Amino acid sequence: MAFKSVLYAPTEQELCEKFHTLTALTAFDDNARCGQYFDSLWACKEDWAFAYRAGLPLRRSNTTNYIEVAFRILKDCVFDRVMDGTHELNYYLAVIFSLRKLKRELELLVVVFRKLN
Repeated sequence: MAFKSVLYAPTEQELCEKFHTLTALTAFDDNARCGQYFDSLWACKEDWAFAYRAGLPLRRSNTTNYIEVAFRILKDCVFDRVMDGTHELNYYLAVIFSLRKLKRELELLVVVFRKLN
């Protein structure tokens, strides 16, 4: 059993079952630090488990891929133009700071959405 099956469990009940099946493996008996690590993960499961993120308004993206894509485009396209000298760096720095602010606002919306549900 892989942790990935725990991560993407669609319901809370299935999440609990898969996590307890995973932690019942003998590898956890052999290494106390491993058990402590997974216990600390379990304490904040609402932050990473798909079962808790399924209802969030993320445009069918359950990861931060949309942010990663935005920064990849920024690096691959925008910074290439800056290095060519065709565009001013100050403009793109303003764009970067705007994207970072947007990311923080999205993270706050996720927290607020969790509190409402």
